[in-house]
Amino acid sequence: MQEKISIKNSRGLKLAAILHKPAGFRKDQKYPAVIVLHGFTGYKEEEHIAGLASDLEKNGFVAIRFDTVGFGESEGTLVNHHRFSNYLQDTEDIFKYLKKFGFVDKNRIGITGQSWGGKMAVIFAAHHPEVKAVVSISAAISLRKSNWLGAFMQAWKQKGYFERISSKYGPIKIPYEVVLDDEKFDPVKDIALIKCPLLVVLGLEDDTVLPKDTRAIYEAANEPKKMIEIKGMNHDYKKYPDQVALVNREVVKFFTENL
Repeated sequence: MQEKISIKNSRGLKLAAILHKPAGFRKDQKYPAVIVLHGFTGYKEEEHIAGLASDLEKNGFVAIRFDTVGFGESEGTLVNHHRFSNYLQDTEDIFKYLKKFGFVDKNRIGITGQSWGGKMAVIFAAHHPEVKAVVSISAAISLRKSNWLGAFMQAWKQKGYFERISSKYGPIKIPYEVVLDDEKFDPVKDIALIKCPLLVVLGLEDDTVLPKDTRAIYEAANEPKKMIEIKGMNHDYKKYPDQVALVNREVVKFFTENL
């Protein structure tokens, strides 16, 4: 069961979200819940994001996916609002919103994300011991260290913005301030604060976020932790249904065992 919802964040901007409820949902029952986070200039309808939330729903979880401010269907502009720090606050607001539901077991809430969302899952969980399980997929240490964006960094700084084609919204311009804001957050440092079970997933053919960078995040983590390396998987695995199914299966299994 999926429901489109609108949530006002702490700055008064609308967050567009999709709430997933398990089959046979009952208000008088408590369910484990998972926040599902998209990547850099990503959105909640992407195949791997929507697919994962749906698979969690099918396996008895409440799940929520949303667009951070400045992109997708949420309010704000990319130029003024699409920042990691704002995304972090939006995740905080979603977390608080989720905990208000009587049918959510507040002692069994997990978080997962891919790419920028994978970094976000680590940073958020590091400062929220209430989170009971974390899955980080193809997470970058920073935009500057991304193999793809790093190649454009000098020109991005000189020009003041970076132009790319969004898979949904066409040509977009991303201000250099996004890079500076992103560098305030270090998942390699913060992951040491996480005490709950952690799963890190990476694609061995990832040429956007190099596997060594995602491994560096994993290596800095405490036990209990697990890493899955997938042969043939690149950063943009959402284009390959078999890979999406494989990743989702592992993520659902992890949350089932740890929430």
